[in-house]
Amino acid sequence: MGGMAIPMNAAFIMAKVPIAGKVKTRLSKAMGREGACALHAAMAKDVADLCEQAGVTYNWVVSGALSHPWVQELNAPIQAQTNGDLGNRITQAIGQQGFALGCDAPTLPPAWIARAARSQADLLLGPTRDGGCWTIGWNTACPDWLDGIPWSTEKVFAMLLQRAQSKNLVVDVLEPWYDVDEPDDV
Repeated sequence: MGGMAIPMNAAFIMAKVPIAGKVKTRLSKAMGREGACALHAAMAKDVADLCEQAGVTYNWVVSGALSHPWVQELNAPIQAQTNGDLGNRITQAIGQQGFALGCDAPTLPPAWIARAARSQADLLLGPTRDGGCWTIGWNTACPDWLDGIPWSTEKVFAMLLQRAQSKNLVVDVLEPWYDVDEPDDV
């Protein structure tokens, strides 16, 4: 495919409506359902703040009722997440070009987000220390690149990188960071 000569530009923040018991469930035992919910809501807004600090345009891609008061307070374009696994939701959100950010890495350096926005690679990957990704993006539509990935496992980054290499894609691998999934991550 070869790298395209245009940058990715826009971030798509993948978020869930913060409802106790429905978000950050692995943290609920340590923080309680309300605490985990509040943490998710705060981390989502932190990621948006990081995009603003980086000077990167972003859109919210929200799972849940768009009429929820939390959603109504968001300060950027909002679209609903589609059905399916995370790969399908990311693919539908980004479409032809851009990069997805989850809400699990609220302390990323803004410069890294700015770098993601400037990437001209076919595929952009920002690995997490647990084997996942803090960002995934592309400059070329990828209808099947994310199919069959075992999301929320330590295999995500390695499988995406292997798949990209098997397709001879130009891959931009960013710095690894941590994400907040388990109580020890907080």
